[in-house]
Amino acid sequence: MFYLTLQLVVMPQHPIAHHDSESELEYDDASESDVLSSYVAGTTSITTQSLASLQGGDMEIIWCLQLENQSLKNNNWMLGEKNKVLASNQHRCSSAQVPDELKAFDIELSTFACKYGIIAEMFPPEHHILRLPVPNPPPVIISPSHYSTKGAKELCLVTELYSLLPDHLHHFIPTSHFQSLLEQHLEGEHSSEIGKLRLMAGHIFGLDSSYFDLSFMKQDTIPEIQKMLGSGTAGGRSLPSKFPPILFTNQEMDPTMSTVFGNWEQLMKAIRIMMFRKNSLVDVSGWPRTKCNARKWGTMSCTPGLLAWGWVALIFILSSDTLFRKAGVGAKSQLPYAAMFMAYKQLWVFTSDLMCLAITNAGHKESDDFPGPMTTNDNPVNDIPGPAMPTTPMIAPSAPVIVPLAPAIVVLVPANATTTLNPATLLPAIPAPGPPVASEFAGAAAATAAYEDSVPSVMAVDSEVPGVPGDVPVVVTAPSSGCRGRGRKAGMLAPVSSGPASEQAAGRLKRTQKK
Repeated sequence: MFYLTLQLVVMPQHPIAHHDSESELEYDDASESDVLSSYVAGTTSITTQSLASLQGGDMEIIWCLQLENQSLKNNNWMLGEKNKVLASNQHRCSSAQVPDELKAFDIELSTFACKYGIIAEMFPPEHHILRLPVPNPPPVIISPSHYSTKGAKELCLVTELYSLLPDHLHHFIPTSHFQSLLEQHLEGEHSSEIGKLRLMAGHIFGLDSSYFDLSFMKQDTIPEIQKMLGSGTAGGRSLPSKFPPILFTNQEMDPTMSTVFGNWEQLMKAIRIMMFRKNSLVDVSGWPRTKCNARKWGTMSCTPGLLAWGWVALIFILSSDTLFRKAGVGAKSQLPYAAMFMAYKQLWVFTSDLMCLAITNAGHKESDDFPGPMTTNDNPVNDIPGPAMPTTPMIAPSAPVIVPLAPAIVVLVPANATTTLNPATLLPAIPAPGPPVASEFAGAAAATAAYEDSVPSVMAVDSEVPGVPGDVPVVVTAPSSGCRGRGRKAGMLAPVSSGPASEQAAGRLKRTQKK
């Protein structure tokens, strides 16, 4: 429509000449070109004006949006500042708001948390696991079915927790106060016990104690440490292994895992330090002390959790890490401590019977001083009964003297006296120790305890022994207990009497007060 109107206006301005046909064609072509050029010029001017008007409107819109955006940012910043103030002034749950019924058992719960973190679980269970009810009947904790499914594992975790906690504290487990106490004391207990092991690490590993100071950061330059950790764990250059060479016999990795947990010496020392205090390695007289963990927790057995805790703690001390984090991964070494603990405990649970036997036989070598098991008709007889439970007793020795598992009975008499055994009197064999033991010292304790509980071996003395009345049976007394003023000399012959003077006749001198 615009083109037709423009034609009507423009065309009358040109004169129309009627000549021949050629001139008419030329005139038509010229007129059409003029019309097109004028149309293009008019369209261009209109388009330019419209674009200018449109751009002006868009710029105004963009400017308004920018102002609105800036205003929203300012409002958002002001709201953020107000939220910070409100958050800082918000009321928090404090210990004062905890019911008195819960606070009354804080000390007992803290003691349990420390015990649970050492002998059961190194890392606290998730909160939803603590809220699970214990099934009836409860599942078997130390059984391969423990790790069959994720649900079975969670049920066994909460069952183990309830089994270690006294009955009057069971209703505290699902509370948030108990969960916070458990996490807090687990972290503190780990730092405390690992600190004790670090102080005695030189005795445990047979290396310079300065290698294990927190200020020493060159573990990767010590060949002995790198041999125990493996080359793959130095500086986190590669993915660390969950089973470093320190776990294997002779510290040599075995792809078949047949010698895993074969390096018993370091583990035995670590457990003794944790359970009987750090001086138990160098000063065995008069221990276990009253304040040691074994007495405080009432624990005299090795559990899979305790053994796994010992291995993980030793690996942590050998590494370059200085802070044991709740996340379960080393900050510098990238060692997966949480995965290590789970793998070690799971392996102990699956092979509990074999491991108990291995603990019993660990450290006992057959020699002239340490004879092997008794034999009957050239057939060896094992005097260690099969374990009825997958835990091993860890009884502290009552004397610093280390004796074999089945020591021979030797009567010590003066050199100038001769003693003839009565053929009619037979020496009863020392009963086999109870459940398996975790070390040489534990083995000695079990043998000593079993011997003392049995009926004394009575022998008739045909010759006269100085200091002993005639026709009085004698027994070999136990070695010294290490307590000053209470022990007896090893090998001393003491008469057996049931009279009122039995205490004095048994070798304990009667004290008289000087006038």
